[in-house]
Amino acid sequence: MKRLLLLTGFAIGYVAGSAAGRERYEQIRSMALRVRNDPQVQAAAAAAADKAKEAAPVVKDKVTGAAEVAAHEVGLAILPPLRDLDEVAYMRFASVYRAFDSLADFEAEILALRADQVLDEAAEAAFADASAVARFGGAHDPAPPPVHASFAAP
Repeated sequence: MKRLLLLTGFAIGYVAGSAAGRERYEQIRSMALRVRNDPQVQAAAAAAADKAKEAAPVVKDKVTGAAEVAAHEVGLAILPPLRDLDEVAYMRFASVYRAFDSLADFEAEILALRADQVLDEAAEAAFADASAVARFGGAHDPAPPPVHASFAAP
């Protein structure tokens, strides 16, 4: 946009600044005025304005609705990272965005949090066991790599 404005300024300066340019400027100006005052252009502009006025409330409703949906989706998207960060904050936030309306909703979410904790602890223990095996070579060391035929003894 800035580049277009700059180029337009240079063009106007060039046309208005040169002796022959002044005539061309007047020619362009008069043509623009004729187009602007043309009844067909006026009718098309009025029709476009009316169409925009008719569509404005519909567009406003769609934009407002989209913003509300987007805000709700953002709220739902933040739940998993918040769950890992702070369980109490997660429960507060989830109760609003998931519309908890009974103690059973809270209890179900607390049970899900506890189940995840048990799974996380089991995964950490399994990973610790696997890393110990990997550090010490496991039950057996792998076989040496095969010898290429060109390096084999004659």
